[in-house]
Amino acid sequence: MMNKTEKAHDTKIFRAARELSARIADLPTPATDEQVLEVMQSQKCSNRVLCDAFAVMDNEPTRFANHQTWYPRLRSLRNNPDVGERMFALFQ
Repeated sequence: MMNKTEKAHDTKIFRAARELSARIADLPTPATDEQVLEVMQSQKCSNRVLCDAFAVMDNEPTRFANHQTWYPRLRSLRNNPDVGERMFALFQ
């Protein structure tokens, strides 16, 4: 069972993941890795929440609407050796 602090963190994670996935899905097609990175950079949350939101999006994409659109974009960013590294730096 989660305590209040854990539950609050979980709420923040899923809120951020829903917002991020929707904003990434709303990018024009084709979306660049830089555009997806800009969405990640502009998310208003802590580094820890952003990291955890990314993890849940990356591991459980079907939990969030329009995963057929935003998930390939997120994976492209994640796998890009230059731009992806800058995304992972956001989690520090």
